[in-house]
Amino acid sequence: MFYYLQKNSLFSSLRSVWNWLVLLPIILAAIYITSGCNSISRQYFEDFGLAGGLSVEKPDSWQAEFDKRNETVVLKGKRGLRGKDSALIVIQPFTTLPTSSPLAEHLEATIDAINTQYNLGSVTVTQEPVVIEYEDYETATTTISIPTSSIPAGSTANQVGSQEPGIFQTIGLHAIRCDDNFALVRVYSGNSEQLNSEAESIVKSIELTCSR
Repeated sequence: MFYYLQKNSLFSSLRSVWNWLVLLPIILAAIYITSGCNSISRQYFEDFGLAGGLSVEKPDSWQAEFDKRNETVVLKGKRGLRGKDSALIVIQPFTTLPTSSPLAEHLEATIDAINTQYNLGSVTVTQEPVVIEYEDYETATTTISIPTSSIPAGSTANQVGSQEPGIFQTIGLHAIRCDDNFALVRVYSGNSEQLNSEAESIVKSIELTCSR
């Protein structure tokens, strides 16, 4: 009887140790994801635009790819277990206007396009356009929000998740231009403050390839 109890106790102990060994990588991965540990690297997209591309600095946890069909750079960030929280950045080399048009007009054209795309009566502008001119390039920025109920189910444009009435998707719009290159950036914010902050840093890090 004593031998049987001792053997059973040993078996239970070994099984507990095995369970911990199986769970340990999962626990460590969860701690890594939730702690926000992330290294930063610069990624280049030489096929973007007409003047040889652009580059961005992004956390390694963000996925980035060039969509050749749409000529856009797409960056996706996820956070939390099963990627519950997310944010999306889409960078395109054009709008409906000639690239030489004033940047504020590019933003207005993009807002009109979003208005038409989602059949909205109007778009809420939460930040009026701000244009800044530097020595070798210029930028323009505005922020809008649209009801998530107007976004088709399953669309990546909805980073908030819920489609209930009164829930809005925030979209940051950025136009960036140098002498011979142009980018229109859409930032779809989500529920994670950290991801939204990372998205803001990514946009600030964008460098267009220009002739001078």
